[in-house]
Amino acid sequence: MTLNWLKMFALFKRIRRERVSLIFLIFCTLYFQPLLQADSLQASTSMSKTAESYLKEALQIIKTHALTSKNVDWDQCEKEAFYCARHAQSPTQTYPAIHFILEKLGDNHSKFITKQAYANMQEEASINTSFNQIQGKLLAGKIGYILIPSFNGQGEEAKKYALKISSLIQVLAQHNPFGWIIDLRQNRGGNMYPMLLAVAPLLNEGILGYFISASGKESTWSYRNSSIYENHTIRVNLPPNNVKKISPRTPVALLIGPHTASSAEAVAITFKTQPETRFFGQKTAGLATSNQLFELKDGAKLLLTVEFFADLNKNIYKDGILPDEVITQHQKGNDPALQAALKWLLSTFS
Repeated sequence: MTLNWLKMFALFKRIRRERVSLIFLIFCTLYFQPLLQADSLQASTSMSKTAESYLKEALQIIKTHALTSKNVDWDQCEKEAFYCARHAQSPTQTYPAIHFILEKLGDNHSKFITKQAYANMQEEASINTSFNQIQGKLLAGKIGYILIPSFNGQGEEAKKYALKISSLIQVLAQHNPFGWIIDLRQNRGGNMYPMLLAVAPLLNEGILGYFISASGKESTWSYRNSSIYENHTIRVNLPPNNVKKISPRTPVALLIGPHTASSAEAVAITFKTQPETRFFGQKTAGLATSNQLFELKDGAKLLLTVEFFADLNKNIYKDGILPDEVITQHQKGNDPALQAALKWLLSTFS
């Protein structure tokens, strides 16, 4: 079962602090690479049984579950990883080798998280600042604008997030706007389900998108009865009176860019097959994939990319989502992507 609600953005900030392990990883890669090509390469016997068992467990989990596992030469990768960790006496000393293995996946989304980093990440995510970043306003007196920020919470916090945005949409809907702008440009991901529920008034009910594994196995995300589902499991819901449908004929403009990542890309993909929708801005981050968490013996975690996000037509977006109208940062004007979206929406009623 996928854990797309995992607090991705806070995790990435914490991972970047593990500089020492990454420096050692680079050292292993550059210094030992020429030696690793030798046919006579043998794993060092100085590695402790505990460290060896730990690295084997991590390697097996990655080989079994990673989305891009079939793209890796595992015989060579295993030799390189064990050579890198040949003097390891504890699980901690195998961490650089695990980082090395994850780099070989090439998905740019899988991560290794130490026990302490994960605890710190959860603590940071509990101090949720997303609510202060939510914006909703009327533009040109005729267009509803909603900014959807990153969100890493779950449970009651997820419901509060979805309710705040959904309520803003209902307030703006009282002005009978000609169209809507959903701004995902600064949304780096997190929990996709409350994000989807937040914009549910603008979505059709039913299946909204798919998770597709490397083997082709499919599962769905969907919206019905004021609830967002993964297959048949409710991931987040609100009382029915809190989610009121906006006219399906109302056009929607999506603002996207290079910081639109992970779960935010799932939201964008959801709108790909919605009627009267157009995308403005720049290509998204290219992390339109679902991750799953695996725990190791010492409490560290492997966060592995296990599935692609796909739209209703089962199109996947390995390299990011391209806008219908590309707006570069070099174009002059006050937020040219926003202005382009406004122009399109107003033209639909001219």
